[in-house]
Amino acid sequence: MKSKVLILGILAFPILAVLHSCDKKDQRNQELEIKEVTTSPQFKSSSELILSHEITCVGTCNGIACTMKINPSTLILSCSCSDCSIKITTITDNTKGKKVSLRNDISKEISLFNKYVSKTFGEKSIIGITKYRRDAFQDVELLYFTYVLNDNFSTEYTATAITKFKDGGNKDNNEKTITIVDCVGSCSDASQQCAEVYNINTGLVSCGCEGDKCQMRIIVNPQE
Repeated sequence: MKSKVLILGILAFPILAVLHSCDKKDQRNQELEIKEVTTSPQFKSSSELILSHEITCVGTCNGIACTMKINPSTLILSCSCSDCSIKITTITDNTKGKKVSLRNDISKEISLFNKYVSKTFGEKSIIGITKYRRDAFQDVELLYFTYVLNDNFSTEYTATAITKFKDGGNKDNNEKTITIVDCVGSCSDASQQCAEVYNINTGLVSCGCEGDKCQMRIIVNPQE
C-alpha cells in the first residue's frame, strides 16, 4: 500500500514530508547517557508562544489504528497506509500572517528520539508515532512525541525534545542546548498520565504524576 505523504517546510512552521519509513542507519543504537532525575528541569522562555501545531494520522490499516514514522534525514512523515489521512491541527498561531523562521534542528531531535527508544526498548522495536506536536517560542522550542511499540496500542508512551537557545533567541547565534525528557511508568490515579507536562509560566517540565511508578529520565546534549 502507498503511504500518505506530507512535506514540512523550513520557513514558517515545518510540517513534515510524508513518505516511507525511516532509514535504518538513522535508527542505529548509539551509547546515550540516560539519567533518572527527581528535580524538574526548567526551560523558561522570555517570549510568548509563537506557534503550536499537532499532526496525527487518522483511520485504520486492516483494522489497526494508523501511526506515523518520521525520517530524520529528509523530514518525511509517512502514515501507515493509504487508508490513513493526515490531520494537522493549529493550536496557537501568533504569527499574524508573517513567515516565521524557526531554527531548532528537527532532524537531530527526531534522530535522538529514535536512538533513545532503541536504547530503552531494544533496536528491533518498531516505533509508531500516534501524535506529533511542536510548540515554538523565540528562545525555546519543544517537540512532543506520543508513540506505541510494535503496534501494541494497550500501552502508549511519550517523550519530549526541548531546544533551549542560550542567546535568548538571537538568530545570528545558533548555540543551543538539546534535552530529551521522558516520563516512564504509571500513575496510581487513573485520571492522570505519566507524561511530560510543560508549564509555560514557570518553564518547568514535570511528569503528570509524581511517585515511585512514574520516573523522569533525561538526556542533555547527547552525542550523535
